[in-house]
Amino acid sequence: MRWVWLAMLAGCYHADTPAGSPCISDAECPGGQTCAAQHCSLANGAIFDGALASDAPADTAVMPDATPLDAPAPPPLIQYKTTTSATVLQNAPATSLSIARPSCAGGEMIASIAMGTTGAATLPVYTAPAGWTLVRRSDRNTDSSLAVYTHAASTADPATFTWTFDLAIEGVGWISCYANVDRADPIDVETGGALEEVGPIYTAPTLTTTGANEMIVGIIVAHRTAGATTWTTSLTERIDLNNTTTRSGMAGDRRIANPGSTGTITTTASAAQDYAIGELLVLRQAP
Repeated sequence: MRWVWLAMLAGCYHADTPAGSPCISDAECPGGQTCAAQHCSLANGAIFDGALASDAPADTAVMPDATPLDAPAPPPLIQYKTTTSATVLQNAPATSLSIARPSCAGGEMIASIAMGTTGAATLPVYTAPAGWTLVRRSDRNTDSSLAVYTHAASTADPATFTWTFDLAIEGVGWISCYANVDRADPIDVETGGALEEVGPIYTAPTLTTTGANEMIVGIIVAHRTAGATTWTTSLTERIDLNNTTTRSGMAGDRRIANPGSTGTITTTASAAQDYAIGELLVLRQAP
């Protein structure tokens, strides 16, 4: 009797037939489906030729990338590379100053030439090497001059750059190299002049820059009758130089991320000076 009951249950059992299954009549399809074109189909006709509605591709929202793949990379930041220097002693004045070429492939060079003679009758005439552009020359009476130049480095550059003078004078000079500077138009803003102050702390004037990721370069040179001078600065110091007696100078730099004020810049000498000459310039980032 038990087996008969199980047989009856088996006769009543109707396995779920998935939509799209082959069929000959409606009886072979589950409830809600009909046999059409020899395949079970939903009554709403959502299945045709055996394709399941669940197999239909879902609409997929594709969010655009915030940064296009072909967006250009930002230009590299200005970088300080190296500095070379030379001095002329007080007891051995000369009519020239030669400075070795710094390693500066593709970069921009800045030369600071600070020379003079205390009590001279006239200011010296500077003659720069070929290819150098004068940014500013600042004179202190007839005693001293600071001339700042720029030059786009070239494979044709000589191993040494020489400045000549019409008088035998003493002083210091150096050439610094910066990479990723706009070689066609390297200077954004600049200022300079003589400082009739003994220090020992000197505060630079404030400039307003116009471009992003620029580099401010501060230069100061000074005269002290009673011995050599060393320097510290709120910038990153790149050179601290003296000719062992009366004349000395330093240079430093700082990156300025956004256009605006250069802020407060101070430079401190190791002792009071007779006077000083300063230069402040801002290098423009290469496009």
